[in-house]
Amino acid sequence: MLVNSVVLLLIIIIGGLFLINHKIDCNSNKIRIIYVIIVSIVLILQSGLRNWAVGPDTYAYYLWFDDIKYEEWNFLFAKFLLFYQHGIGKDPGYEISVKLFQIFSGNYQVYLFFVAILWFSSLGFFLMKFTTNFKQLIPAYVFYLVMFFSFYSITGIRQTIAMSLCVFSFYWIDKRKFIPVLLLILLASTLHKSSLIFILAYFIYPFKYTKSIYIVSFLVFPIIFALKNIIFSILISSSGYELYDEFEGAGTYVFSSLLMLLGFFILLQNKDLLRINEKTQGILNIFALSIILTPLTFVNPNAMRIVMYFSFFIIIIIPYLIESYNYKGIQVRKIVSLFIYILLIILFIRTNSSFEYKFFWQDMPLGENY
Repeated sequence: MLVNSVVLLLIIIIGGLFLINHKIDCNSNKIRIIYVIIVSIVLILQSGLRNWAVGPDTYAYYLWFDDIKYEEWNFLFAKFLLFYQHGIGKDPGYEISVKLFQIFSGNYQVYLFFVAILWFSSLGFFLMKFTTNFKQLIPAYVFYLVMFFSFYSITGIRQTIAMSLCVFSFYWIDKRKFIPVLLLILLASTLHKSSLIFILAYFIYPFKYTKSIYIVSFLVFPIIFALKNIIFSILISSSGYELYDEFEGAGTYVFSSLLMLLGFFILLQNKDLLRINEKTQGILNIFALSIILTPLTFVNPNAMRIVMYFSFFIIIIIPYLIESYNYKGIQVRKIVSLFIYILLIILFIRTNSSFEYKFFWQDMPLGENY
């Protein structure tokens, strides 16, 4: 927890130093880019320097990485064709991408850095594109550390790369260019087939009736919950992860409650939220999909991998929500901001209390799953 706490404080302190410096315009693109680069470097170092025992599958990916060194190109291409012609295997594009990387380096630690650079470049690109002022960046990064660090920074390498491509595709989603979006998502799907569901973002993004989407989301939530087993089976089967449905016991009560609470505030603040940024509406539309799909996590926590394609946008919605209360008065905004930051602190402590981080040069035993 110590390393994560230091990183969290660095993000806040560095942001604060920019804000109190009256000699610079914090809202200029130049200053925002500088802050994004600094924070990205910190987060890349945190992810790239981790011990291979950090995260439930970092070491498993190392073993896979090492195995790929000894596989021939012809064999990898044959596996690729076998998957798409006969459905045998899983996500063959990942092994090819690793083999391509190994042309330049066979060092797994360097590979972890490569994945981190790709991911935080996409995250920084997204935040620069869809924030309008400096104050939105700080809570966005803080919320990333609280909600998504444990996945994108330290585990789930295949889906992290796939999600990076999905996030980059968001530029074209905003431009309403379907072909580039489709190509990026298809490429991502060769790494993690679940990313195909992100194509929904393209179609729901321009919808003009955001409030109606959230009303419908709340109305269909109990219906989806009642049919969750059937829907989960369909989605998991189409994603190529049939074995996941064997899990017994599930439920993401804290996460589900957070999404529902946030959806409720989005309904209340819908009018003011849409005044912040012309792109806010599309992002709110996409986030609504996470509310609709959340009941699936009560069948199996692995369904979170599907929900995360849309719940990810919570990192930018929180800053939007805080800013929307500017229209209610400074005192109301302070109360709302205080409430949200207290919630963030509670969530941070909860998610990091038992988390152990070690650098690669330190000794650390492998997890019980090994």
